Amino acid sequence: MKHLELTTISAHTISETRAWVECIVKNGNGRYAVSYGMCWSTNPDPTNETGIVEWSHDEYEEDGFTQMIRELVPNTTIYVRAVASHEGQILYGNVITFKTLGGTIGQITDIDGNIYNTVIIGEQVWMVENLKTTRYRNGDPISKISSAGQWLELTTGAFCYYDFDLDNEEIYGNLYNWYAVNDNRNIAPEGWHVPTDDEWRTLINHLIDVTTITSVGPLLRDDSGEYWLGWNNSCGICTNESGFTALPGGQFEKGEFDQITRSGYWWTSSNYYPAYPYYWSISCGSFYRANTDKNAGLSVRCLKD
Repeated sequence: MKHLELTTISAHTISETRAWVECIVKNGNGRYAVSYGMCWSTNPDPTNETGIVEWSHDEYEEDGFTQMIRELVPNTTIYVRAVASHEGQILYGNVITFKTLGGTIGQITDIDGNIYNTVIIGEQVWMVENLKTTRYRNGDPISKISSAGQWLELTTGAFCYYDFDLDNEEIYGNLYNWYAVNDNRNIAPEGWHVPTDDEWRTLINHLIDVTTITSVGPLLRDDSGEYWLGWNNSCGICTNESGFTALPGGQFEKGEFDQITRSGYWWTSSNYYPAYPYYWSISCGSFYRANTDKNAGLSVRCLKD
């Protein structure tokens, strides 16, 4: 491959766990098949022995290519170079470097002593888990409800567990009505708040900007394979490349629990109409905003002030 040249140009649309890298190809031997890819590492001299190589192009490449590299570590310097292979020979391009955006920054504790991991996504800091508190910020209790009939009659703040089963709280957090979300005693820990509809939009727009992907649900969903089971015991692609780690905690609506393992629903602090607050939902097939009545039981994710 002595007449083949690779020039690694630049990395762009960099997020916490992924980036696009561009390469120029000069193929002096004409049109013959070469496998192209990217090799990256935290080592300053990435090779197929010291780094990760992902082959993505196996074609008659003449001009160049752009490739996304994934599963990077947040807040880390990455060294990357283009790589080519032909008939057992490997050729590397020059090394460039970039730094991924900040990721998990620490933990926050609520008034009950529950500990939540946090993650930087763009310029926002989100909790990684759903809220579990049973008390407002000032120490007052939030009413715990254990029957559907009792829940439907409420006009004050309350929470429950999915199926009224405490085991679900450990994984998915609590389901709250909007009266608890909107209570001036504050459901979020000190320095945090329930995000507005616009703040959810900021999250989404950031992910679209850095990935050029318009359907960002897979970037938000937990990727462990344990929880997003969908309709066929599988939810397809879940990359969680944002670090948000969305879980399908379901909902409690009109006296019935529904959609656990299939969808997650999160309150905003914003109203569509006074009686119908906005929420955002992530499912196996969609990510959307809608509105519902204040007696629905949905999850809460908190955002740093």
